[in-house]
This record gives sequence, structure tokens and C-alpha cells, in this order.
Amino acid sequence: MAIIVLTIAIVVLALQVFAFYRVASISASAVIFSMTFFGTTLAVMIVTGGWNSPVRLLFFCAPMISFLVDGRREGFYITGLVMFSGLLVFVAQKTGWQFFQVIDGTNGEIVSVIIWIIGVNIMVACLAVYDAILNDLSSRLNRAR
Repeated sequence: MAIIVLTIAIVVLALQVFAFYRVASISASAVIFSMTFFGTTLAVMIVTGGWNSPVRLLFFCAPMISFLVDGRREGFYITGLVMFSGLLVFVAQKTGWQFFQVIDGTNGEIVSVIIWIIGVNIMVACLAVYDAILNDLSSRLNRAR
């Protein structure tokens, strides 16, 4: 199952890179990246246990990535999608919906730790890039004065 999931991830990545070259627009590429991250993490969250999935942490990183990559409008849009679809997954699970679970029970804790490390690194990287952007803007404004 892991090989199938990795194969799908590679195909999605290849399609995304192809789309970046095809549209040749930073703005459009940012939207494609943002939506791909959102859609992929939602799909993986669903096939790895739904609301109790270890991928849920990455799913909730999607708005931060969208704000950073494409700005406020896309960030608010993805935030709304994450809230709506996250609540939908939560309600579905509470009403008895059975989600897939492709993670073996013995590997669940290891996957959770790996996802936690990835999630923390995503958040720190986003905040570091944001800090660098603010510092650059501040230095440009100081030079302009």
C-alpha cells in the first residue's frame, strides 16, 4: 500500500511540475501548489484514519502555506476549505462513517512522530520565510527614506 501511495504522490508531483512549466505564471503556480497541498493532505488524511489520522497536522498546515505562497486571498480561501472539510470529516467520523486505514497498527506511532516532525518543520520554515520577507521589506523602506 505504501508503494501505491508513493507512486500516486510522485505522479501528483510530476503533474504539478508540468503545470508550473505550462502556465508559466508565479501566481497561477502558487494557487496550483496551494490547492495540490490541500487536496493531497485531505485525501491522505481520509485514507489514514479520518479525523484520527496522523496526517491531520499537515492538513492544518495548509492555510499557513497558502498565506505564505500566494497571499491573503488564497490563505483565507484555503482556511475556509480546511475548516469546512475538517469539520465534515469530524462529523462523518462521529456519525459512524468508516474511514480507510492504510497504516499498519504497529507503524502508527512511528508515522505520527514523522508527521509531527514534518509539521513542525513546515511551520518553522513558513515563519522563517515570513520573517525574512518582513526584514527585507523593512530594510527597503528604510533605504527609501
